Amino acid sequence: MPAHASIACGHARELDRIPDDVRGRVHFWGIDQDANSIGLCRSRFDPTQAAFEVGSVRDVIAGRVRIPQSDVVYASGLFDYLDQRSATVLLKRMFASVTAGGSVLVANLTPDNEEVGYMEAVMDWWMCYRTETDMCELAAALPTDRAQVQTATFLSSENRVAWLQIDRLA
Repeated sequence: MPAHASIACGHARELDRIPDDVRGRVHFWGIDQDANSIGLCRSRFDPTQAAFEVGSVRDVIAGRVRIPQSDVVYASGLFDYLDQRSATVLLKRMFASVTAGGSVLVANLTPDNEEVGYMEAVMDWWMCYRTETDMCELAAALPTDRAQVQTATFLSSENRVAWLQIDRLA
């Protein structure tokens, strides 16, 4: 059964968009530091199809929590909070858990985001912004044979979000 893992999964709302018959063919694992979010997830999803764990990114980085072997490991809305060192270590942990033929996918706000001034001045929300080049630098730190990896970046949301996809070739 294919497996997917989400780091900082929150309420795992993305699972609401997956048809039941498809969701039944994939095992999902999610981790989040918010026990209330994990409790909500556990109450909403069949435990034979999804497992949720309370834990922090720091726990994953330190190796106290291991990401299960998965076909897809992703984090959206997380890397914006991580400095370069933490982001690099977390990406290594994510990639180490990806099976052959699987992918890592991470998103990060870009400095081209027109809302940066508002987020910082009004919301006091200070993020680590990354360009596509910055995302490639994260991937370049992976300790792996480059022949076994394919890396791609792309932008979405009017260039406000940079995505990094790393495929572990079979």
